[in-house]
Amino acid sequence: MNSAEHFLAAHGDPFPTPILADGTVVAGWRVTAFLGRGGSGEVYRVAANLGRDGSPSRPPQVAALKILARDTDTARARFLRETALLAQMNNPAFPQFIARGEVEGRPYLVMELLEPRTLPTSDAEVADFLLSLCRGVAALHRMGYVHRDVKPQNILYRADAPVLIDLGLVKDTARDFAAQGTSLTLIDGHAAGVGTPGFAAPEQLLGDAISPATDIHALGMMANACFNGKPPPVWARIIDRATGSIPARRYPDVESFACAIRRRHWRRYMIIGVAFLVMACAIASACRLVMAQTGIVPHREASNVKPASSNQPSQATDGRRQALMRGIHERLQELGAHARKASDNMDECNAELDRLFNATNEAERAAISARIELLESELNEYVRFHNATTNDVEKMAKELNSVSDSAAIPQVTR
Repeated sequence: MNSAEHFLAAHGDPFPTPILADGTVVAGWRVTAFLGRGGSGEVYRVAANLGRDGSPSRPPQVAALKILARDTDTARARFLRETALLAQMNNPAFPQFIARGEVEGRPYLVMELLEPRTLPTSDAEVADFLLSLCRGVAALHRMGYVHRDVKPQNILYRADAPVLIDLGLVKDTARDFAAQGTSLTLIDGHAAGVGTPGFAAPEQLLGDAISPATDIHALGMMANACFNGKPPPVWARIIDRATGSIPARRYPDVESFACAIRRRHWRRYMIIGVAFLVMACAIASACRLVMAQTGIVPHREASNVKPASSNQPSQATDGRRQALMRGIHERLQELGAHARKASDNMDECNAELDRLFNATNEAERAAISARIELLESELNEYVRFHNATTNDVEKMAKELNSVSDSAAIPQVTR
């Protein structure tokens, strides 16, 4: 035999003929297309509701059929575990279970047909994408399971919602914690755990203890992949913590990771708020200084101003100074009002984000998402208003100084 024949004899054909041919009927489901092959299973597009002659009697229900292809004890156990888990779950973050059974001794699973899509790349899209994944992963963790294989290839879409598939590597941490070695394989003579390099955590690849922190690492790597390995600074901080090599130094749970995503821009708004306060104080101090120098004093102090006919500025100049001072005062009041509104919006946005993470109803999530979008839009409007108003105040302050420099300075007594 040649080298290729030796390889196939030792490892099997890497591109074998699909187990089910087009047109094959499995318990009322007719195979219409071969979709792909994974580590131990094959997936087909199937259609149901067949007539007596084998043809569809009405528009058929379309679904995905997954069948065990590599029939080893480990592969079969994982396949049956995935089937049982999907059958008992009713969570939109995972594929909808339809049916299960066996054909020619091979177990199969029928579930809803989902569509592939490329990873999101914009800030808001990445956040929505990851928060949806977090809901699914958090649900698994609450049941005592770790997914262990969160990666782009295991994300499909139902309309615009990402769905986490392939639960074959899900591990029951409560039951299997003391028997981590059951999932080890050998690579070049060294023990290695299951998972996908590039997304699996170090402890997973080394065969060490698995915990929810393993999935948090994978979620961080998913975020990094969305930005093609070059995340913005606000995301880099989140990714760095989520993907740390020491599990205990990552986020303590998926909810904390999701919270960091939701609040990723809060530092920007806090900085803007502090900048506003500093600017307002500085401008107020400058205005008081100009008022003292030009003789424009509060009404209650008007009686203390001594007339100085020879140095009194013209009526037009004095009127312009008064108009500028009033303009600055009004603009500062507007800034203060917007700052208070932005603070209230941030508090409400945080509460809505918490509701969104815990919501399970699609209609409820859509309503909450719309409210969050409105709140974030208002916050962005505040930022734009802050920038524009700051420029206006600076221009008025410069003009006020220019007008004041060209006028005589009256004497003010206290």
